[in-house]
Amino acid sequence: MLHRDYLVEQFLRFAEAIRLSWTKAKGEPADPLDAAELLEAAVGTATNIDGGTLLMLSPDSIASILQVTDTDPDVVEYLARTLLLESEYLVEGGEPARASLRREQAYAIANGYAIPLSDDKISEDEFEAFFARTANRAL
Repeated sequence: MLHRDYLVEQFLRFAEAIRLSWTKAKGEPADPLDAAELLEAAVGTATNIDGGTLLMLSPDSIASILQVTDTDPDVVEYLARTLLLESEYLVEGGEPARASLRREQAYAIANGYAIPLSDDKISEDEFEAFFARTANRAL
């Protein structure tokens, strides 16, 4: 029960951060880099690992660390989708090198957990459907 409550709380935090990032990235004025920073903070909170340290790791290393720390598979899928979304924001914000790293990290995580990941998985409609599925599984 406690684990389930913890997961629901993690999912809600991710959903809130992702929704807020949409507002920041598409608002007036649009601020994709602020949206990217918001998502990075959510990653650190969700993993109980220092987000800055985690996100400096190579793509293969980040996937391995998540496996070793026995991070919940649904949380891992949130991480992969979030990093892929962040990569889009970083491209929009003029940081292609960091965007490429986030994209590679997202796909390394997805491959390590056999999570189907593609650009269409980070649309608002796909995220909303994903939020509903994970919340239902956790309940």
